[in-house]
Amino acid sequence: MNKTIKKILALGTGSIMLGLTFAAAAHAATLADYPAPFVTNGVFTGKIVLGEKAQTIDTIGAIDIGASLQRVASVPVSTGTGGSTATTADGYKFSESTELIYGSDLNAVNSAVDDTDLPELLASGTVEGDDGTEYDYDVEIQLPAGTANVVEADVQLNDLDDKYDAPVVYFDLGSGSGATAVFYKLEIDFDDAWSLNEDSADDTGINEGSTTIELFGRSYTFDPNDKFDDSYMTLYGTDTTLLVAKGETQTITYNGKEYTVEVLGGNSDDSSAILRIGSDTRTVVEGDSKTIGGLPIYVKDVFVSNIGGDDVKVSLFLGSNKLEIEFDAADGEVKLNGNVLDEVSVAVTKSGTDNWEDVDTLTFTVTPSAADDEVEYILPGGDYVDPLFGSFKFHFVGADDLMENKEALKFERVGKKFNIEFTPKGASSPTTLTLLDDNGFHDDLFTTATLIGLAKNDIFIYNKDNGDADKAVTHLLQVTRVKDGNDMDSADFEVQIKDLSFGKTYSVTKCKALDSGIDLYPEEGTTENLFNLTTDSDCEGTDAANLPQIYTKAGALVEFYKNTTTEIASAAEIPTGTGYVFVTEDAQDDDDTAVGGDFLVKYAWDATDSEYDVSLQDQGDLDGALDDDENVDHYLSDFGTYVLEETDDSGQYVRAYIPAEEVLYDMFLLPVDSSVTVTKSSTGAVSINAIAVGMAIQDKDATLGSKPYIVVGGPCVNTVAAELMGSPEDCVAGFAEGKAMIKLYSEKSALLVAGYSGKDTEGAARVLSNYKDFGFSGTELEVVTTNLASLSVKKVG
Repeated sequence: MNKTIKKILALGTGSIMLGLTFAAAAHAATLADYPAPFVTNGVFTGKIVLGEKAQTIDTIGAIDIGASLQRVASVPVSTGTGGSTATTADGYKFSESTELIYGSDLNAVNSAVDDTDLPELLASGTVEGDDGTEYDYDVEIQLPAGTANVVEADVQLNDLDDKYDAPVVYFDLGSGSGATAVFYKLEIDFDDAWSLNEDSADDTGINEGSTTIELFGRSYTFDPNDKFDDSYMTLYGTDTTLLVAKGETQTITYNGKEYTVEVLGGNSDDSSAILRIGSDTRTVVEGDSKTIGGLPIYVKDVFVSNIGGDDVKVSLFLGSNKLEIEFDAADGEVKLNGNVLDEVSVAVTKSGTDNWEDVDTLTFTVTPSAADDEVEYILPGGDYVDPLFGSFKFHFVGADDLMENKEALKFERVGKKFNIEFTPKGASSPTTLTLLDDNGFHDDLFTTATLIGLAKNDIFIYNKDNGDADKAVTHLLQVTRVKDGNDMDSADFEVQIKDLSFGKTYSVTKCKALDSGIDLYPEEGTTENLFNLTTDSDCEGTDAANLPQIYTKAGALVEFYKNTTTEIASAAEIPTGTGYVFVTEDAQDDDDTAVGGDFLVKYAWDATDSEYDVSLQDQGDLDGALDDDENVDHYLSDFGTYVLEETDDSGQYVRAYIPAEEVLYDMFLLPVDSSVTVTKSSTGAVSINAIAVGMAIQDKDATLGSKPYIVVGGPCVNTVAAELMGSPEDCVAGFAEGKAMIKLYSEKSALLVAGYSGKDTEGAARVLSNYKDFGFSGTELEVVTTNLASLSVKKVG
């Protein structure tokens, strides 16, 4: 069995394109407006025009231009949890009152998708039999509970090391062929029961007269030769319908290749026709499904006026997909174009005696891991295309960077020190607390139970609103100056405290709080080099407690423990040899789908190596412990916290990356030719509007003024370029070797990119592709292309 990972290109095809005329702007259009008008509101609205005689190097230049336009064909989207929020215009996003989080399945969000979610793809319909009987039906996609879900993948465990060097979050499709590996079901439910033909004379069967049914955005025709007691029922899908008469030749394009189709003759005795596609000639009758000359067809009708075939017409379905559906009440076989789909089974519900008599419901079950080329997961940015109808897909927006848009909380050994790095709420950069050094407290750490007897260089933690995670702000404070600390009435009394978390320095004065956000007040110390701090504004109250707790910007809480279960009562109880740090990832307890969890970090002095070993004592609500080649264990919580534990160098660090809110993962159900791509920038996320297939056309197919054109190549190789330049008799007139032009013809909605030679044109294309580097202005630029590695530009006129 081969394991296959479905991957999509970073820039797919099929995005909705919005129509746009080349409207006059409020100011005269110049090159400074580029990429407008070719990209408007984040959508590419033009065409790149290449000459029929274009050189390969012109095509290379056009490809560069197209790639650069795709980069800017985007619109900002709101930045959501986990870094991005993806949207699609014509698909369904699994997002209801419950969201898709780590460890959850699609059923938890929505157990079934129907026409209320996807009105076109999952449209209800009516089948009209040859006798006029109508059969109404509904379709839906069902998501069973407890099967496919969002999980973390380690690169080694899941054979992803050829693509990733760290774990990713992917969508698990299960393994094997059992019920627990079912991904989804497709149900076609008829309001009234139907049957297949009873015999050739019976006109009551649903398939009498080549009846058509619309399923999942595609048209299928019942095989009129099927009978109610057959083992299989056959449907023919089609991409194109074509009517060809004797004596005419029609040319069609299928999968990028052209085919000529001709009818050479026919015979009315057996209603047959002689059909030639390319050089392959066959005799066909109504209902035939064949591949002729490499083109799959289904013969819908044959019309012959008399023997000799003087008047013959053939109606064809081109690109036909033949579905053969086995009758079975629970586990029927399904074939596509003669090949058994191991990953698809069918259950037929009926009330009649025979197989296809009084049929009510068809239910197809899709189990991706049961395929011959088994699919067990969808990677971030990947698709799973429905193998049966092929008209829709699931697209997963997972996470391949588990640190992105999360706050780092680090517990690390540095030499003989044990450090904690965190970012307090409201701070713009991380703060490092050196807690321990050489099997003892760090020299500057103030470790008495209350803030009595503070001296110069002492460091301590203080939280205003301690105990209230929504309000508490952590300050790491250091005394930088003490003078006459025992006499606040002295003219020389001076105390300065630096806020290491926020880069501020506070000058302490009698009975004044350090800062509006720090409700600490000075008290006289016992000597001139010492002073005390209290929370009493009268400066004579209870001494402030020295209880180090850390509230982080992301909403986590860090607490110090004597052992695995007992929290310290003050800084004096922090163990210097072996101790523990308890982390609550969502202390603010936001209203999320996921409940924030916790984990426990251990530090222990190693007397042999004279250093602290740092480890994850208890993974708590973390899932993982997946060891890769770099000897780092990886953990992930439902909330989205990603933890790395170094295990090779005796435990050098535990690093947690904590989101401010639960991380949501997006799954889309959408038409197969649509795409969802989200990228991030320093200012937020943007949604890429993928440029559809057909962005480039030949000059013979172009009409100036119909839409914005980027014309690549000069008049010698491009007739549209010649038209723009007034059809010069000398096609190189106005060009010089080693130079090219980028010229805007705003009245004709066109931009010309051309040079004396193909190399010169490529140079101009490179400049256009990197327009931000060249300061575009005016309506025409001259590009010096002597050295493609060092291009220069000057404004003309």
